Amino acid sequence: MKNIKRSRISALIIGAVVLVGTLGCDISGLQDSIDNFGLVIGLEEINTGATVLVTDAKTGELINPDITVTFGGQNGDDVIDMYSDPITEDEIDGGILNFAIANSVVPTSTAPAKVTLNLSAKGYISASKTITIADTGFVDFSVSLVKKSNAPASIKTTSTSTTTNTDGSLAADLSISSDTTGGSAGTSLSIPTGTALVSSNGTVLTGQLSAELTNYDPGDPDALSNFPIEIGEGEEDPVVVAGMSSMQITDANGNVAAGTSAAKLKGSASNLFTVTIVVSPEIGVSVGDEIYVEAGNVENGSFDIKFSAYQNVIDLGSGKMGVILELNFLPEYSYAWFYANSSYAYYSTFDVTRNGYSGDIKAVANSYGLSWKFQVKEGNSNELVFNTNSSFFNVHVTDPVDVVLSYDTAPASGSTFPIVLPQAPSNIIDANVNVVLRCPNPDEKVSVTDIPQSSVLFRKTGATGKWRIVTAIKWAFDDATQSLTGGSFKLSGVEGGASYDFKFAYDGNTESKTAVVNTTTNITVSEKIKSICD
Repeated sequence: MKNIKRSRISALIIGAVVLVGTLGCDISGLQDSIDNFGLVIGLEEINTGATVLVTDAKTGELINPDITVTFGGQNGDDVIDMYSDPITEDEIDGGILNFAIANSVVPTSTAPAKVTLNLSAKGYISASKTITIADTGFVDFSVSLVKKSNAPASIKTTSTSTTTNTDGSLAADLSISSDTTGGSAGTSLSIPTGTALVSSNGTVLTGQLSAELTNYDPGDPDALSNFPIEIGEGEEDPVVVAGMSSMQITDANGNVAAGTSAAKLKGSASNLFTVTIVVSPEIGVSVGDEIYVEAGNVENGSFDIKFSAYQNVIDLGSGKMGVILELNFLPEYSYAWFYANSSYAYYSTFDVTRNGYSGDIKAVANSYGLSWKFQVKEGNSNELVFNTNSSFFNVHVTDPVDVVLSYDTAPASGSTFPIVLPQAPSNIIDANVNVVLRCPNPDEKVSVTDIPQSSVLFRKTGATGKWRIVTAIKWAFDDATQSLTGGSFKLSGVEGGASYDFKFAYDGNTESKTAVVNTTTNITVSEKIKSICD
């Protein structure tokens, strides 16, 4: 639990004591006043921030192990904590991250703030995700990490092993491949006999070598939404992914083959590392078409592209097509992509049947190689995009209800796109929730004027998967008692009379509560606010 920052106020009090001491006055009265004085921290108002939920890619549940987050990207240096102090990293427990952007940054739709989160947790594949904030205020996002021992079926890892000669050179060719069900897409890696692999510090890998290659199926939404790095980040046009893989080679001593100088010639052996990316025709390309390929690895928390080029799709034989990368380094990641073209369908108007649900619609449109986030709200809807060559089309609505809508075919491009939400329960209501803050020690009070960056998660008791998020919380400071007594927020589309689970989160602390929701609901938060009590 983090401690409240009182350094500036403590300095003022000490300064007052020193001043009185210098004047030679009796300070006993002042000391009594200090002992009885309740410190109140006046926190600067923060204009922009985000709540990010980090969930398991397969189960959808919040990740419980500690997660290390480092901030990078365009506005990584502008990230601040609730005290408006700059931070470069954070440790979160329970899968909830709250952070803010310095008030000097004013994001707009044409100049959004972008923060790259580099996420790592024990037992999970590390990933980099960029959070884009297009307006002032507090917004919410969800990202997921892949658990190595329980990955979605569309994220397939293949393992193999080989040995080296005494000098560290490969005793035989190393070949490994991983593909999708049916083999319509996939990736393979081959390294020739005689090549020595070295770690980032120049140590030659020796003895028994273990190789892993993970393929992400571009034909499955679970894989599309869980790439460990972002492809085409910053591109305004839709990016279609034809293939994505990650690879790693280690020895028994834990040395990891690096991408910076991973090849060392032995005799007449070639230094070429050959990566073959098999591309499915469902992506919408044919032999001779041009696609973009990139390869590289993560260094200092960001992806370093070491190879990039346009390449023509070639016939690989056996009814397959794709691209071949011949590299002089071992890539940690390799992938192929291109911009959505005129054969893709675009929609900017929507016909929404709400069936009792209200509020903005947040959703993801999925088709082969393309996972596209969009919103439908009054006067400011985003565009929806489908790959018309795909064998599947669905829209995963996450708000105001969690549901996947499937479509047999893609409607004609430019037509009004239909979204039919399921029938809402008959007891659906909008609720006002009052939060009462009560320090664990009854002799103390909450000694801050606000709790910026705080958020509330909620979902129906007994439900699994997605949590809904509230970031618009109005806190109430009582001038008479000089304490923060509580706050309030609104819930939309909840079932009146039903039990809901809540998670109140701020500054790395999370307190869980359960309450029956009615038009007006009261919740007391006490256990996890000790750090802001005095």
